[in-house]
Amino acid sequence: MDRKIKVLIVEDEWLISEVMKTLLERLNYEVTDVAVSEEEAIEKIEENLPDVILMDIVLMGAMDGIETAGQIRSRWDIPIIFQSAYSEEKILERAKMTNPFGYLVKPVKEKELHSTIQMALYKHGLDQELKQNQERMKLALREAMKRRVEVSALLESARAVLKHQKFQGAARTIFDNCKKLIGATAGYVALLSKDGSENEVLFLDAGGRECTVNPELPMPIRGLRGEAFHLKKTVYDNKFNESQWVKFMPEGHVTLDNVLFAPLIIEEQVVGLMGLANKKGGFDKEDARMASAFAEHAALALHNSRVLESLENSESRFRAVAESAVDAIISADSTGRIVTWNNGAMKIFGYSKEEAMGKPLTMLIPEKLREIHQKGFERVVSGGEQRVIGKTVELEGLKKDGSKFPLELSLSTWELGNEKFFTAILHDITERKQKEIELQKSHEELKKAFDTLRKTQALLIRQEKLASLGTLSAGVAHEILNPLNIIGTIVQVMQMKKQPKEMEENLDEIMNQIQRASKITNNLRIFAHKREPEMSSVDIHALFDKTASLLQYDLQLENIMIKKLYDPNLPLIEADEDELAQVFMNLMTNAKGAMKERKENYITLQTRALEGMVEVHFSDTGPGIPQEIIHKIFDPFFTTKDPGQGTGLGLSVLHSIIEKHGGTITVESEEDKGTTFVITLPVRSGSKE
Repeated sequence: MDRKIKVLIVEDEWLISEVMKTLLERLNYEVTDVAVSEEEAIEKIEENLPDVILMDIVLMGAMDGIETAGQIRSRWDIPIIFQSAYSEEKILERAKMTNPFGYLVKPVKEKELHSTIQMALYKHGLDQELKQNQERMKLALREAMKRRVEVSALLESARAVLKHQKFQGAARTIFDNCKKLIGATAGYVALLSKDGSENEVLFLDAGGRECTVNPELPMPIRGLRGEAFHLKKTVYDNKFNESQWVKFMPEGHVTLDNVLFAPLIIEEQVVGLMGLANKKGGFDKEDARMASAFAEHAALALHNSRVLESLENSESRFRAVAESAVDAIISADSTGRIVTWNNGAMKIFGYSKEEAMGKPLTMLIPEKLREIHQKGFERVVSGGEQRVIGKTVELEGLKKDGSKFPLELSLSTWELGNEKFFTAILHDITERKQKEIELQKSHEELKKAFDTLRKTQALLIRQEKLASLGTLSAGVAHEILNPLNIIGTIVQVMQMKKQPKEMEENLDEIMNQIQRASKITNNLRIFAHKREPEMSSVDIHALFDKTASLLQYDLQLENIMIKKLYDPNLPLIEADEDELAQVFMNLMTNAKGAMKERKENYITLQTRALEGMVEVHFSDTGPGIPQEIIHKIFDPFFTTKDPGQGTGLGLSVLHSIIEKHGGTITVESEEDKGTTFVITLPVRSGSKE
């Protein structure tokens, strides 16, 4: 809710003031008070500052309303509206001198009173805004003038950075501009020593004060200087003689009233300082800001001078390296003419420097490659695709005597002014190519020998393990099976007789365990039994279909569907059909067990023909095999099933069958996504691929 406008009435006639008060309150104004004289008016204003004053021109007392208005206006910026029963010209002229915001003639009408107050407030608001704008304009003008001076000084410093190749000349100009702009009278510029322990003074300006300290003496990084170095920002102290830093001053040093230090920073490292001192009135934040800007210019000038010096040194080193290099280093302009030619190029190509300079690069390229070279060169010069720039490629070169030789090319581009240049480093790789050929032959022979040795070693180790395990399994099976048969016979005899119910249940459990033990021993006998495979031509698709039909009912009970992605051009293979059926049966049985209680159950068989081989992918959507045990799944007696649910021989037997057929079997698995067995088998001799 908006507050009411407060009005002070200055009127010495009681009846008129009461009428005015009534009118104002009816118009929803707040009357703060009624004053009858200049003294009382000022007192009321001090107690409760009004928004507008209604001033009677004729007042009792030492001052009339016009003089009272003048007193009020000199102390407060409150709009005043005069009211009077008189309208003489002289009175109006006097009233104008106090800049009134309105004039009411008594008796005052309600509508006229309201509109006059509103206009007075509106005019007063405009006057306030105008005054504020004028103040802002003055401030902006002063700030603009100040910034103009700052920009001018900074521009002169920037020109010094570009003008002077040596740092000392640029630093002096930058320092003088900074000192003049800020108003300091003394200072210096110093660079960090190589070991980083002290400043080395470049120049010092004592500002006319006596200084007997040798400027060439070391200036350790400590005190306020140390603060600037470690904080990496401009610092200042306007009471330096009373500060803790004064103890670091050497005897004979110029008297310092106040001090400012701005660090020179290159790549976030402080490399020097610009110091200023003895500014009348002391330094402030604005001085610190400007000093930082000039210090940046000084740091840039130092960086430029170091870069230029480094470039000069680099150019000298490059000339020395280029001339002493064994490789050919050749540069050409945008027309393809040779502009640099080192001793290495002379030795490799056979041309002297005088013979090569200014000649086209094509004289070093065999005839058959010149057209390709020219098109590529023109494409790069015109700003097109750069296929060779920045890469190392092998090409063929042409010597002065007409002989060709292999070389290695590294090509780069650079610009000088508006012209593009190319520099090539060429290495004669004739000897390396010969050695590479010899090395490749040796490598291939060694690889073949190593592969043969590795396969033979792995086969021998596995055969030894299986042979030992087979012998042990056969013996164990024989020794266990006989007692099991005897125990089973006795149990059957007991079952034939009438027994108590509890005894019958115990005998049934004993018989179940005997059958389980017999199954394990029979598996051991099968694992230990060695028989020669009966090889014949086998259609993998037909064999899988036949094997899958045997398990079709069990798979449907578990809600397992089979997907077949057969290669229609899959050739026949040479295999023992029974053993290969055992492989498929084992994989499907394992998959069925793994996919129990899962929502989406699929077994997928995918085949494809390879060169001399067929590849079979057998996949399920089971829980997958943990990575930490996947390498063990083909080991004999390793199983992830619950006790009594498996012997751990199935995948080991399967692995032996595939190896016996000259194939391979590998496994890929991802937890919660399924498992895939990849089987490769050789095609039948004479079969079309």
